[in-house]
Amino acid sequence: MILRLKDLKLGAKLSAAFLLISIIPAIIVGLIALYEASNSLSQQAFQQLESVRELKKKQIETIFEDVKTDLNVLVNAQQLFRIYAFKHLDRIEKEAKVQAEQTLQRQFDMVSAMAHSAEIADALTAFIRASDTTDSGVAAAELPTNSPASIDTESSQSNPASVAIETTVEATQSTLSSMAPSVDRETLIQQFGPTLTSYARRHGFDDLLLVSKEGVVVYSVAGQSELGQSVDAAAFKGGALEKAFRQGLSGVAMQDFAPYAPDHDRKLAFFSAPIMQKSNTLGVLVFKWSPAALNAIVKDREGLGQSGETYFAAQVNERFEFRSDMQTMGGGQFVVGYDLADRTPAYLREALSGQSVSNVYTDSAGKLVMVVADPLDIQGLSWAVVTKMNLEEALAQRLPGTDQDFLTFYKEKIGFYDLFLIHPNGQIFYTVAKESDYGTNLLNGPYKESSLAKLFRKTLETRQFEFEDFEPYEPSNNEPAAFVAQPLIHDGKIEYVIALQFSLDHVNAIMQQREGMGETGETYLVGPNKRMRSDSFLDAKNRSVKASFAGTVEENGVDTEASREALAGKTDARIIADYRGNPVLSAYTPINIGEFTWALIAEVDQAEAFSAVRRLQWWTGGVLLASFVLIALWAWWVTRQITRPLRTAVAASSQIAAGDLMVKVEATSKDETGQLLSAMQAMSEHLRRIVGDVQQATAQVSSAAAEIAQGSADLSQRTEEQASALEETASSMEELTSTVKQSADNAGQANQLASAARNQAEQGGQVVDQAVTAMSAISASSRKIADIISVIDEIAFQTNLLALNAAV
Repeated sequence: MILRLKDLKLGAKLSAAFLLISIIPAIIVGLIALYEASNSLSQQAFQQLESVRELKKKQIETIFEDVKTDLNVLVNAQQLFRIYAFKHLDRIEKEAKVQAEQTLQRQFDMVSAMAHSAEIADALTAFIRASDTTDSGVAAAELPTNSPASIDTESSQSNPASVAIETTVEATQSTLSSMAPSVDRETLIQQFGPTLTSYARRHGFDDLLLVSKEGVVVYSVAGQSELGQSVDAAAFKGGALEKAFRQGLSGVAMQDFAPYAPDHDRKLAFFSAPIMQKSNTLGVLVFKWSPAALNAIVKDREGLGQSGETYFAAQVNERFEFRSDMQTMGGGQFVVGYDLADRTPAYLREALSGQSVSNVYTDSAGKLVMVVADPLDIQGLSWAVVTKMNLEEALAQRLPGTDQDFLTFYKEKIGFYDLFLIHPNGQIFYTVAKESDYGTNLLNGPYKESSLAKLFRKTLETRQFEFEDFEPYEPSNNEPAAFVAQPLIHDGKIEYVIALQFSLDHVNAIMQQREGMGETGETYLVGPNKRMRSDSFLDAKNRSVKASFAGTVEENGVDTEASREALAGKTDARIIADYRGNPVLSAYTPINIGEFTWALIAEVDQAEAFSAVRRLQWWTGGVLLASFVLIALWAWWVTRQITRPLRTAVAASSQIAAGDLMVKVEATSKDETGQLLSAMQAMSEHLRRIVGDVQQATAQVSSAAAEIAQGSADLSQRTEEQASALEETASSMEELTSTVKQSADNAGQANQLASAARNQAEQGGQVVDQAVTAMSAISASSRKIADIISVIDEIAFQTNLLALNAAV
């Protein structure tokens, strides 16, 4: 390759050099710019996806936060509705209770007052006389006067009603007292009938009977079959009339409603009281009373909607009977006297046992009802008043001026598919959509395994807001449904649970907002089971939420690297294969919805995302190619400007080299190439002069060369002789060299021995120094030993002296 480059012409080298010098920096700069721009565009694409991902995540989280807030608002509103409904029912019930007790008390008071009036006593006496004259000729004066009286005359006279009646009849007392026993019955009816009839009708009684103390009915306003009959007769034996008569002999009494055969088995109650004259009981005043007055009290159902009403009931031995006709239940069967028997609701039993009731119960028809009930204070009777209303209607009040109830309006306002009210016993007592789950029980009914039932049980357990993920829900045509629920708690007790069924419209509306996502961009949600939680934009047919639950994960779900990592709790953005197998830029993150984790994925095809990068690559390549062409043209022109004069110079040099010194070179420019051509022209002329001079000197050199050749031959002979002498000298020098070499070797050995001796001498000197040091130490030690020995000798001497002294 190097040889070939050397063989290239200067024009090619210059062109190549120009191209390389120009294009390489351009390529480097272009590639760097392309890399930076591509990297920036790639980052921008990922950042845009991440921004979309975070925006969608925030929007989805906001939806569920709003749902939680909306449901909490609804629970609080329902709490207020519940309180208001109970207060409303309580007010209506208390009004009915007061009216019933006042009505019955008025009847008791009126019966007592009328029974103690002189007019009634005179009328009874007259009718008894008429009956006796007609039947047995016994005078009224012969009637016994020792019948007991249970009501004190003085106390009865203090009663305002009694005073009013006495005042009314004062004008007729003289006539009654002077009446002869021979007066016939028709005359008595004409005389007393209008007044007695007025008493009965004015006070709401169906009939007024005057009964002698022997039990014979001597007068009847209605004139029915009991007139002239004895209460002991077979037709009345054990009946309400006989009981009323027996109780009326001893005081004011009321015989509870029961079928009365002489009046076509109508349900009638009987009020009775003894008719007194001074301290004598003349007979018994008996009133028949129909339930019309009680029905009138409960007939007004204003404020009770379609299902609410008030009614009266009584317990007679083991029977639980109505004391007013029901208007909303029973289909006409629940009337006065109807025995509920085993269907008697718990609230009615409680009220009839003397308890006040205010709660939610199940009625005899199995419906949940709000009930307010109280026992009635009626002497001798066990009655209760009940005001009830279907719980569904009480809590879903109609909005004024519309056909919608509040819950329907609220459901539509917040955009849910359905709204449920569920009693703690599991009964769904209200829904907006009224699908097949309405009225069923989530604990033991057909949908006890549904996602709504799971949510209900979980809410009862946790007593707080809960969410249940999407699953097919049979009542909604098996469409996938998700639910949220929250209990309504009052005084620590769950009154009912409010649940909302999600509509996918809100979620899809958010996930399919595609501004800035191009043609292939989309965002979607995936659940823990890798099925869709929002409809796909690119594959709406196969990867909608409905299709996802109806099909398989492989064909209709999303089981990709993005979904798996997001469901595992990871957040990232990278290039992966999507559910279609296409390479995409994918930004994914988990979303925690209650105890469930969803994957939120934002994706766009790699080809579309990097289309700007490819355009930049094409533009960069085009610019480099255009630059290459322009640089090549410029290099060709510059090279031509350089090589053309050089070719002229080469041609001239070739002619000169060939011996043509007459060549002429013309300069066409004044630059360096022009100067080169001018120099070559001058060189050609100068060569011509030199060649002329050389030719002249050549002849002179030729003659001198002959003389030099002869001298050289002589010199050669003398040189040979000298060489022979030099050979002998060289031989002698070789011998001398050998001797000198041997001497040098001996000198080397001597030098080595001398070095060894010197080293040994140095070591010996060190040993001597050590010996001298040791001897000095020994000398010092000897002196110390000598001192010690002298001390010992002195001690020995002293010891010997001591021993001698001791011996002496």
